[in-house]
Amino acid sequence: MGSSGCRLFVLRIALFSRLCYNRNGNPEARAMISKICQICGKEYQVFPSRSHVKYCSQECRNQARAKASTGRTKEKRCHHPKVTRVCRQCGKEFLVQENQVKLGKGIYCSKECKAKARDTRVALVCAVCGKQFQKNRAYLEKGFGKYCSRACRNKARSGEKHYKWNGGIKIGKRGYIYEYRPDHPFANSQGYVPQHRLVMEKLLGRYLVPEEVVHHKNGIVTDNRPENLMLFSNNLAHLEYHKEQDMSSNGSR
Repeated sequence: MGSSGCRLFVLRIALFSRLCYNRNGNPEARAMISKICQICGKEYQVFPSRSHVKYCSQECRNQARAKASTGRTKEKRCHHPKVTRVCRQCGKEFLVQENQVKLGKGIYCSKECKAKARDTRVALVCAVCGKQFQKNRAYLEKGFGKYCSRACRNKARSGEKHYKWNGGIKIGKRGYIYEYRPDHPFANSQGYVPQHRLVMEKLLGRYLVPEEVVHHKNGIVTDNRPENLMLFSNNLAHLEYHKEQDMSSNGSR
């Protein structure tokens, strides 16, 4: 331990020894003195080390501070002179500190005028629904601002206008072929209908209800020829047909 560390250690021992002596061994320090509260007039006792206390409790102390603060007005001190400026937005004259002008501030008289000056929105008309909406000028410079919402944008880019358009034919997860028919009453959320149901509807001359099931005779779900399709009134009849087919195949074995 260095000399400075030893000196600090000795000072700490001396300090704590003095405190312990005042609290325990010094009878003059342990003797309490009587004082009178300046708020409520109540007599109370404190140690000599707390002789500067003027109030008997925290409530009296808060009352004293409340009385002292009443009627006191804080004067705003401004060491910088003020100059007269003209608002760039509304043309109103206002005062601003000179140092704020040097910093490039003091252009607008209020936050409202500042917001109006920075508002560069332009009135536009949606290319899909014809609704009027507003967009920032910087947004238009990037080539955006043709549609009022994401729904209208998706509607404008759907179907033949979509960049992945392949004639309205796609293969689903289970291998079925789907055709794009957005006007069909039973189309999915993307506007597609299974192709085998469309072929059956063309044969019957009516729409199929959701309960009806179209079956592929040869088991190939991409073979949607009319002679390969069979219609069932519901899924239960479809399952019974498969059960009979399985039983007949097992019996023939």
